[in-house]
Amino acid sequence: MVTEGENARLIAGRYRLDARLGRGGMGVVWRATDLLLGRNVAVKEVAADPALSEEEARRRRERTLREARAAAQLGHPHIIVVHDVVEDGEHPYIVMELVEGGSLADRLAAAGPVEPAEAARIGLALLGALRTAHAAGVLHRDIKPANVLLEEPGGRVEPESGGPLAVHQRAHARGATNNPGYRNASVAAATHNGRDAALWLFTWDGFSAAEGPRHTRDLCWEEDGRLYDVWVSAPVAQAEEARGYLDTALRTFVRTGG
Repeated sequence: MVTEGENARLIAGRYRLDARLGRGGMGVVWRATDLLLGRNVAVKEVAADPALSEEEARRRRERTLREARAAAQLGHPHIIVVHDVVEDGEHPYIVMELVEGGSLADRLAAAGPVEPAEAARIGLALLGALRTAHAAGVLHRDIKPANVLLEEPGGRVEPESGGPLAVHQRAHARGATNNPGYRNASVAAATHNGRDAALWLFTWDGFSAAEGPRHTRDLCWEEDGRLYDVWVSAPVAQAEEARGYLDTALRTFVRTGG
């Protein structure tokens, strides 16, 4: 049950949503209080997408819950702990450890690129967290500065849980969305080996901790029931080089495996 208080909502009779911490493509993250245990937590309210059919929304909801439950099994000092997953009125909420600190994107915006040693520390912490997740079959799919939480300078580094379930949309979808960390995004219909494809162009801050934003060209297509994705990126000043890199990659791309 979701109940509305004067200034806060109560989720599942237990989690009180106290203040909004942020909003992203997948929903809203709240600072909340677990009234049963008397502790502060973070609650991700997974947003509904009105463009999805009822069946698509159901599948997305089930996949969100499945991935959150899988993430709850992970144990690593640089992975946010998932405490609970609740569903109310077919609306999922993910209850997580509350990290007192801003994101890597916040730090970069306030102070500019970090020192190489700090960038290496952050990178190694993320690598360790991702290795643990991948070993358990869990993929984050949206590592970027806005989704990397830092407790304090020199403290823990954690990829935010519950990232988008897919990076790409089909070319006939509603089009590109400029999510935090991604700018100047566009998508256009294309072809590859006679198959329909989607060509994405965007600027992203994924490497900004060390060298600044990059321009990316990304082609994805479906073949034999699978989604393939080939992308290249280059510093913004060398954006045209990315075009040549992508053409070369596509010419040499060879599918392997079953």
